[in-house]
Amino acid sequence: MPSPPPRVSPFVLTWSELPRSRRVFAIKFRSIQRHSRVLFGDDPFAGFEPDPALLRFLCEQSLRNLRLRLKHAFITMGHEPRQYGRYLASSVSRCS
Repeated sequence: MPSPPPRVSPFVLTWSELPRSRRVFAIKFRSIQRHSRVLFGDDPFAGFEPDPALLRFLCEQSLRNLRLRLKHAFITMGHEPRQYGRYLASSVSRCS
């Protein structure tokens, strides 16, 4: 039996969108840079080194947003353990 085709998850931007997006999506682009490969054309992340202070800020922002969502879910769903449990499970990052 042949192996399944590789999973491809395209992230499409124009070259003009790239400079601003590098700041806004610095964490995502860092992950793409480390774990993905370019299939065609120039590597838009060659030499990409985000500012460490920006990465710290974006990580903190993500954690604070997650904390707010989890608090909200507990307040609104805490009396329904199954629904709350499903929400918690869907909030966990999946590593592959």
